[in-house]
Amino acid sequence: MASYTIRRGKIEDCKALFELAMKLRVHTGDAAFGGPTTTEDMLREDGFGPKPLFRFYLAIYCPPEDGPNTGEKAVGFVGVSDMFCPLSGRTAYLTGLFVDAEHRGNRLGVALMKAIAKDCLTQRSSRLSFAVDTNHLDTRKFYASVGATNLTESTTPNEYWRFFESNMKKLAEADELKSSSGKTITFQTV
Repeated sequence: MASYTIRRGKIEDCKALFELAMKLRVHTGDAAFGGPTTTEDMLREDGFGPKPLFRFYLAIYCPPEDGPNTGEKAVGFVGVSDMFCPLSGRTAYLTGLFVDAEHRGNRLGVALMKAIAKDCLTQRSSRLSFAVDTNHLDTRKFYASVGATNLTESTTPNEYWRFFESNMKKLAEADELKSSSGKTITFQTV
């Protein structure tokens, strides 16, 4: 009988993580906005270097012993990055969740979310935040089914914003800015 294992990702899993992340890009439509800005090498450095920026868990498919043995294969992932808020302490951000289409319906998404929830609690995170495109109805239903709260629809007066790299570069490279009162703000490199 086939089975699945959920386990924490290791440095040698970065190739599988990259491949699954590329499938997620296609699935969500993000591939239409250009190529990836990360590489397998960046995943290795950023996940396992001197200052790890993220961690991840994989869903591993284990084929049946009596069937054609193609070996174990990563078929899903969930990733998280740590953040800090002076009011809330440690928090975390869900960087991605994906399960290959042919393995959906086996509750792997729930299992991956359970693994990351346990991980976040172990890290003393007070919350796990993430964004979901409003047109991804099945994804929104899934997150609601595991107990996540859609803050956009709640009474919480929050909006979620995204600062894209191109606009961050424009701001970072600006030598001076004008304040709303017309005063000039200059920047000096230290």
